[in-house]
Amino acid sequence: MRKSNQTIFTTVNYSITLLTFIALSSCGIYRQNVVNVPLIKQKGQAQISGHIGFTGLDGQASYSLTKNIALLSNYSEVLKKTKENSIFKHNFGEIGLGYYKKKSNGKIRELFLVVGNGTHSSTSFGGDTLTSYTLPYTYINKANYNRFLLQYDFGRTNKKFESAFSPRIFIINYYNVYNTQNLGYLNLPSTYLWSDATLTLRYKPIKQLIISGQISVTIPITGYKAGYYEASPINCSIGLIINLNFFKIENEEKTENIK
Repeated sequence: MRKSNQTIFTTVNYSITLLTFIALSSCGIYRQNVVNVPLIKQKGQAQISGHIGFTGLDGQASYSLTKNIALLSNYSEVLKKTKENSIFKHNFGEIGLGYYKKKSNGKIRELFLVVGNGTHSSTSFGGDTLTSYTLPYTYINKANYNRFLLQYDFGRTNKKFESAFSPRIFIINYYNVYNTQNLGYLNLPSTYLWSDATLTLRYKPIKQLIISGQISVTIPITGYKAGYYEASPINCSIGLIINLNFFKIENEEKTENIK
């Protein structure tokens, strides 16, 4: 039994290490951001949140304008990966408009149209050793991209827990691409159709604070053989969500319990 437990533990460790390596080893321009899943319950609900994941830091906000219409916004920035001979930067921002509906059994359905723009920049420098001397080099890779996506949230909420499954389909268009090392992009299309699927789990220790965990997987639909625009396939994150009008939501929940 002890040997079996050790085998299971070793397998789990190797699996986690492999997933982390896959998520961080991708060198493509596109980076997943944490998916904003508001799970809105009523008009006037406002939330702000911060998250940290495989692909950087994320800040999010959402607000429900009416009993069915809501806004959301996101900003993400990859942690600067500065090594001895390389600097990597990436940032992305987006806004969205959507429709939501909360049912009496705790189910929430949301549909958002989201538009965003990202910027990628990486620089590598050093030397190539040739016979008896070193030849210095500097490689620069820059690009911008637009993303247009449709997101559907299948959510469920109660007093302590929330969960959601969010499939998305989106178009990415790259422009202003510049690479002094690899000219492969010159013969590639600049627009691709991709999708991703996200699982979100949340716990509410108090009414105004939510702990959120999320895992996402990106699946290319077109251009999956175009290695230059390779995507980070997996993103895991954890974060905190602050509900700015928890008194209104508390009153609504009491009313629903009475019914």
